[in-house]
Amino acid sequence: MPAAVPWPVSQEISSLAERLLAHADGDDGATGMRGLADALLRIQPVACGIERRGDAGQRDLTDWLLQLKDAVAEADDLLDELLRSRCSRRFHLGCVARCKPSSRELKRLVGRIDRIHDVSERLVDAAEEAGEAGCGVRSPNRVTGSVLTERKVFGREKECSEIISRLVDCPENICSSALPVVAIVGHGGMGKTTVAQFVYTDERIEQHFDLTAWVCVWDKSDAVELTRDILHSIGGPDDTVYGGNSANLEILQDKLEVSVRSKRFLLVLDDVWNDEGKTELENKDLWRKVLAPLRSAARGSKILVTTRMKLVAQYLNSTHVVSLDVLGSSDCWLLLKEAALGGGSEDIPPDLQEIGRTVAANAKGSPLVAKALGQMLRNTRSTWGWRTLLDAEISHNIIISSLQHSYQHLPGHLQQCFAYCSIFPRGYRFQQDKLVKMWVALGFIQISRKEGKKEYNLAQEYFHDLLSRSFFCTASKDNQTLYFLNNLMHDLAQHASAHDCIKIDEGMPSVIPPTICTEWGAGYAYIVIS
Repeated sequence: MPAAVPWPVSQEISSLAERLLAHADGDDGATGMRGLADALLRIQPVACGIERRGDAGQRDLTDWLLQLKDAVAEADDLLDELLRSRCSRRFHLGCVARCKPSSRELKRLVGRIDRIHDVSERLVDAAEEAGEAGCGVRSPNRVTGSVLTERKVFGREKECSEIISRLVDCPENICSSALPVVAIVGHGGMGKTTVAQFVYTDERIEQHFDLTAWVCVWDKSDAVELTRDILHSIGGPDDTVYGGNSANLEILQDKLEVSVRSKRFLLVLDDVWNDEGKTELENKDLWRKVLAPLRSAARGSKILVTTRMKLVAQYLNSTHVVSLDVLGSSDCWLLLKEAALGGGSEDIPPDLQEIGRTVAANAKGSPLVAKALGQMLRNTRSTWGWRTLLDAEISHNIIISSLQHSYQHLPGHLQQCFAYCSIFPRGYRFQQDKLVKMWVALGFIQISRKEGKKEYNLAQEYFHDLLSRSFFCTASKDNQTLYFLNNLMHDLAQHASAHDCIKIDEGMPSVIPPTICTEWGAGYAYIVIS
């Protein structure tokens, strides 16, 4: 099972260093405060790199993050204690005199953080030697194509039909020069690529469009590379202008414009992500450049996009969005059967059917998990072999693996806010206002003096950022909009908060892990007893 990584500590480091420097102003503890701030700022880039890479499989790095998080929490509490002492002295003495902070405590913390820093450098060096290091989100090599990888599609027939109708029959706005965009949105493992493949290879699509292209976007965020990929997919001449990152964007755009001119064109952009290193305006500008040459295509041309994020569908100005939700357990069972036994799935003994339906229910509506479980049973018809998959932990591991990149792709402040939602019971409906106030009360909101925003307003932005990235679902009750985490997202939140939150339900053993602190304090983890 992928190891859980603690809540991002890099944001806490920046906030604490800023507080330390703000209060290191002339008393006897100023030197110690500045030294502690310097030690924290030295280690902050390393922590940020590890968090963004998502080194969940490297136990040493996870343990290091836990040590660092504990040290930062201790330093934050010490600073709070010093500030309380100052206020107390002001009250009792009736003057502006300040208490002298403990230089011994500050020096001890500086030494501890420096030691953690030394350990971190050795760990990162070792990872680099193994060829696994480097800042930025670790991106598994994901490549998709238009060729069908499945014989059948289960539980998505309605969506496939709807998308084909939108691409072939739906009239376009003659006043707009931009190509209409149909977006398929859903969590990891919901079958977005499979649905797009079925649509792309459908006979009606092949007859309707003169020219088609399939591009797997994944982690690409360069206009030159994306334009070149579209040209390659179309099958244009393979001359030297297509090669190398130094290719001139204007030349590539001219070639693309000529290639699609007056042709009814379908472009599939599979697995599009929001580049968190860019602003929303920069992301929009990227796609404006990439799609600009397609305006020369004939009327009736369309773009089909698959993405995990509603945000992507919004800034691509999608004219229609098809959301892929979890499958029903019966469809998961059909998918599992197909993956396990293929064409011989009709004559399954009753005892295996009973076991198989239970295993399929453990997929929690994820087509990817149902297929993976079925592949584990490939050509196996023994009762013992099927019973081995009744362990829910097996399906849970597959679920986490399929969703973890979505979590790692989030900025640190959003990771913490999302992971905290694991305290809610499964299926619990919550109000936006209440959750936002919880985040503010717990100090999760990273206030920037430059922005000049209030914590509550910034927390609302955090909420909408998570909503637009498909981490929350919506529901209505008594004309009020409520929100919840579906089963898959709830599993992900519990995994992400394993070192920081624990929810003790009635009848559960109340063993509290050592990383969970039962005292209140900035940086501590939290316990909810229900």
